Amino acid sequence: MRLYTGRAARYPSVEEAERYPCSAHELAIVRHARRRTITGAAEQVRESLLALTRDYAADELVVVTITHSPEARAPRMSFWRTHSGSSAESRMAH
Repeated sequence: MRLYTGRAARYPSVEEAERYPCSAHELAIVRHARRRTITGAAEQVRESLLALTRDYAADELVVVTITHSPEARAPRMSFWRTHSGSSAESRMAH
């Protein structure tokens, strides 16, 4: 939220974000941002990302995992490496 409203700061933890009292304007920003978000089980996310590469005729994707701390980021990146498949597999799925 802070980034979208010009108040750059560290990213909050999940608990801090859940406690944040969003204004109506901020809730509209959240709804808009969610349209660009891919979530779900590992296979759902993988299929959504592969569809995105097909839709845009992309050769690669850059995945950015934004978290409040390096400790919170590590398991997410490990999960991504485990479930993303090799580059060859991704190219063959096109």
